[in-house]
Amino acid sequence: RICQQHNIKYIWYDQLCINQDNKEEKQREIRNMHHIYENAYCTVAFVPDYSHKEHLSASKQQYFKRLWTLEEIIKSRRLLFVGRDIHTFGGYDEIANLLKSSSELNVAQILFHAHQRTSTKEHDRVFALVQLF
Repeated sequence: RICQQHNIKYIWYDQLCINQDNKEEKQREIRNMHHIYENAYCTVAFVPDYSHKEHLSASKQQYFKRLWTLEEIIKSRRLLFVGRDIHTFGGYDEIANLLKSSSELNVAQILFHAHQRTSTKEHDRVFALVQLF
């Protein structure tokens, strides 16, 4: 429905477009995700916990605690949050502010935001930061 409303012909859904069982393909595609975000008309973030009453509180959502989502937020030109009973461009106030200033972020600001997030494997931090820079 989103694609039809915005006259979009193609959609990239990383869990389906990347063979999750092929380690080499997965690593290769992960290294290119920043290009996908930068060139996409819109990045759609499915945040199941996102609801109308939680609209203003990003800090409570698991999506905003994960390091890999920082790349998605910073590199995307437009970010559409789709939740349980709400969808919105930009979403949360703090994310909207981060999106507005993403082209002007310096190293210290990116490291600040990255430090506040978690990763499944500690070495993933290095790869996530490389993609941001």
